[in-house]
Amino acid sequence: ARILDVMHDKKTMHKLLAVVKLVNEDLERALKYILTKVWRAKEIFDQEGISDPGMVIPGYRMARLASLFLCGDLSQVDDILPIIQRVNDGDGLDVLRAKDLLRKHIEAYDEWAAELDRAVKWAALMLGGVSIQQPIEAFETPPLCECLDESVYEGIPTARQLYQIIQDKPKLPLAKSLSSLVSRLSPYMTLQQVSYVLHLRPCSHWQPFDLKRLRYVYSIKKKVDEIKESYGGLSFMPQSFFVSIFLGEATRSSLRAASARNDCEAGNMDAAAPLPASLPRQTAISALREKRFGQSIRATPTEFDNF
Repeated sequence: ARILDVMHDKKTMHKLLAVVKLVNEDLERALKYILTKVWRAKEIFDQEGISDPGMVIPGYRMARLASLFLCGDLSQVDDILPIIQRVNDGDGLDVLRAKDLLRKHIEAYDEWAAELDRAVKWAALMLGGVSIQQPIEAFETPPLCECLDESVYEGIPTARQLYQIIQDKPKLPLAKSLSSLVSRLSPYMTLQQVSYVLHLRPCSHWQPFDLKRLRYVYSIKKKVDEIKESYGGLSFMPQSFFVSIFLGEATRSSLRAASARNDCEAGNMDAAAPLPASLPRQTAISALREKRFGQSIRATPTEFDNF
């Protein structure tokens, strides 16, 4: 209410317009035009005896006020009333008729055509009908693990079975097949599971290659967990995608090495013999990663002393 009293004080507003004119003449003209219309609307409300917004609601009175505001008389009531009734019926604003009225009774329409056009479209959007969204039909979808054939999981133990097998006969080394199975399943385990498996048995109970692979998977998962805990925000959204690519490449490289080892053992080949010719060629990034991994293992041997 206090702001309206200040706006209706013409002496104060004229002083404000004089200050604005010193800064920007175009802004002063726009404010002067708006204030003139506000003062005119107040005079019309006072003449019609309207002191509360609820008194404007009847359609005929609303058309009467709009006609007085646009042209100063009641000659446009019959043209404005159908527009108001159309909005009240929920059919939206008649944009063409509204633009014709504005073009006919606003002198500066051509100068402000773009702004008035956007204002009319905004009003049409606000007053237009809204389509009712159809109810979404919900249906239950079973988990993916229940949709696959059970034969897919043949030979793959559950976490509980894996723990029980590893804990069985804790004084004896693990069988080669079990050690190899755990190392091959390690990329699908969580960081806590890999750490738990490494702590269950001493280093001497694992096959050397399998122990190296378990430590490698553990170090990758630990680094990913550190990254996950320390990043956030929109700028870091692609980071998880690139980390997944890194994990996939690292796992694929270790599986390739495991396949080469198994082929060498099956053919009773010497440990120093070259890899079979059928294996894919080692890329530069794989060689660099292998070199860095070997340096990190030699530089920080104490981290895995307890495993």
